[in-house]
Amino acid sequence: MTGYIKKDWYVSRRPLLISIVLIALMAALSYYIRFAFDYGNLTSPEARANIPMCDILFCMLPSILFLFCSVLATIDSVLQDKKSHWNFFLFSTPISNRMIVLLKIGECYGLVLAGTVLMLAVNGVYGAVFGFRNVRTGCLVLIFICFSTLLLHLISLPFAYRSDSQNAVVGKLLLVTALPSYALLMGWALTHAEDLKKISPSDDISTLMLQFFREHAALLLTAAVILLAAATAIAYFGSLPAVQKRQELCGN
Repeated sequence: MTGYIKKDWYVSRRPLLISIVLIALMAALSYYIRFAFDYGNLTSPEARANIPMCDILFCMLPSILFLFCSVLATIDSVLQDKKSHWNFFLFSTPISNRMIVLLKIGECYGLVLAGTVLMLAVNGVYGAVFGFRNVRTGCLVLIFICFSTLLLHLISLPFAYRSDSQNAVVGKLLLVTALPSYALLMGWALTHAEDLKKISPSDDISTLMLQFFREHAALLLTAAVILLAAATAIAYFGSLPAVQKRQELCGN
């Protein structure tokens, strides 16, 4: 069982290493631009008015990079099992089909949790240097993006076990997640059009976002629990038949 987990981490090392390198480069760029606001050629009042948005973006962008790279790592680990005929060995071990799926789901949780802790630590250092006023809001957005990443990990598993191509998995994943999410956001924007019109460019974006999170905290937490339970169920019950089918094919 431990060897299976180590194998998955080894197979997924390339997307994860790319993710770490990109996050490091993004952090270096963030510090460079942020220092320019204080000591460089962006010290004018007009330029410094963009600091809140920049601080939030600097907290968000690493999590977006982690989202794409880590999801590709999960998909790749499943596809590599089939491509390298690892399944023939795996199904000869005492590990049951249910345990295979549960281990993969556990890896998704562990990967996203580790990535979230890493990026919160990076943002904590950034906040210690430049202040936490805007970084707090950025960290809330970061947690939201990492939660979305976990959902994508779980939903991608049934597609990965049923496909032979990474592009096919990504295409199906976008189809079942991006389009409904876009429709949901557009619906929310249309129903809150009057509230959105009251926002002016001079408003503090950090304060507005914190206020939104406070006002909808109960709803957001409830929705998160429901979505996480649903995605976990989809990952388990959607992947188990595919794993069983793979075992039958290996047996034949």
